[in-house]
Amino acid sequence: MSRPQLHVHEWMAVMAITGFLLSFVILAYLNREHHSIPPATQFPIPEIEVFVEGAVEKPGRLFIKKGSLVKDLLAQIKLTPDADISSLNPDSKLRNGKRIKIPSTQINIHISGAVAHPGWHNLPVNTRLADLPKHIELQEDADLKFFKKRRKLKDGETLIIPQKS
Repeated sequence: MSRPQLHVHEWMAVMAITGFLLSFVILAYLNREHHSIPPATQFPIPEIEVFVEGAVEKPGRLFIKKGSLVKDLLAQIKLTPDADISSLNPDSKLRNGKRIKIPSTQINIHISGAVAHPGWHNLPVNTRLADLPKHIELQEDADLKFFKKRRKLKDGETLIIPQKS
């Protein structure tokens, strides 16, 4: 039995490919100092995206190192003076796309109508409508029946205090 042999043009193709690869290896060896990648960019640290809202100075999107905890996030953001972080678990792990709401000890209510000073008022969280006259100054003709309800006021709510009819 005879062994199969390569034709001349096939040998030439093998030699051309080998020479081409060898020339790349030599060029890479000679230029290794000029094109080195800095170590910091070789293995980028993966980051996750979290959204911070509530009692923070700059709410919005934040990128933080993967594997970070809530306490790491709290160290990076600036809280407002009325922030209440007691309900947050500082040792819980953050996940990509997580929304973190920093609660506040205050709510903002817009009050108009039969009040001495209409506008935005800061009130403690869980303030009830019935307790509102303790926190604001009413006009003499304010209808006190309006305050009989015991519901909790909501942040951003607008109230119009009626006058007696």
